[in-house]
Amino acid sequence: MKYPILFFIALVSVAAIAFAGQVITIMHKTTSVRADRKFFAPTIATARYGDQLTVVEEKGGWYKVAIGKKRGWVHNSATAKGKVAVTAKQFRKGAVSGQDVALAGKGFNEKVESKYKKENPEMNYAAVDRMEKVNVSDRQINKFVADGKLASRGE
Repeated sequence: MKYPILFFIALVSVAAIAFAGQVITIMHKTTSVRADRKFFAPTIATARYGDQLTVVEEKGGWYKVAIGKKRGWVHNSATAKGKVAVTAKQFRKGAVSGQDVALAGKGFNEKVESKYKKENPEMNYAAVDRMEKVNVSDRQINKFVADGKLASRGE
């Protein structure tokens, strides 16, 4: 009985070491570094496209990262492992948009988008473009969650 427990402890230790020091790159224009592994947890810092953050821990689709002297959580959907082909400087100068980067990461390009538009002419692309410009603050989201008595899964 003693050896399976030691094996489990060793396995967990190896997994923790494997993620410690790993670097991730932010792939969104901005993303919140949150106090907890929840989308509505308070924002403790903001990371920007191209920022490289050191992973301290990985758990349930979230990376605990070091950002300055702070530690917080970033969802893996906002990140990429490895180098980013477009530099943060190019992005900030407007050579490439955040939408271009996000879509490219999902396999979209002008050819794919054109084909999709031809196959779905009834789609209201102007409405989608307007929705992408909507910006909701953490304060507004938290008020919405509180007013609606909403809770995250698992709470």
